[in-house]
Parts: sequence; C-alpha cells; structure tokens
Amino acid sequence: MSANKTVAPALSGAISLFVVLGLCVGPLYFSAALVCLAILALRSDTRQGQLYAGFALLFLLVAFGYGIGKDLAQRDNARDAQVAAVDRQ
Repeated sequence: MSANKTVAPALSGAISLFVVLGLCVGPLYFSAALVCLAILALRSDTRQGQLYAGFALLFLLVAFGYGIGKDLAQRDNARDAQVAAVDRQ
C-alpha cells in the first residue's frame, strides 16, 4: 500500500474531526481543518492548496482578533460598571 493511499483518508478524518471540534468547542479548530484541506489540496494542485492555506491564515487572524476584541470590550464594560456604581453612592 502506498503512502498516497493512506494519507488521504487520514487527512479526511482529521478534517472531519476538526470541523466537529470547531462546532462543539471553538472556531479556531476550523483553521486546523482548513490547513488539513490545504495539505490535501497541495498534493494535486499547488495553487488551490496555497489558496486554502491563505484562507486558513485569514480565518485564524479573524478568529483571534474577534476573541481579543471581545475580551477587551468585556473588561471595558466591567470597569465602566464599577465607575458608575461608585458615582451613584
């Protein structure tokens, strides 16, 4: 059995696993699924694999940026609530 025939099912299984983890745990696992898809696509079409890898990087940056922005907004809202509580007294 050649390596090509064993890698494709393994990557397909990894893609499925990462998509399920992305739905259940967090969206950052979707970028791992896209990286696996890029590796799988690179074997047949270099341009398509590069496109998937770029999309995975873009998705990763957007997901991290959203998480950081969300944390900063929650911290700012908590600080404003404390200031408002002190001003009422």
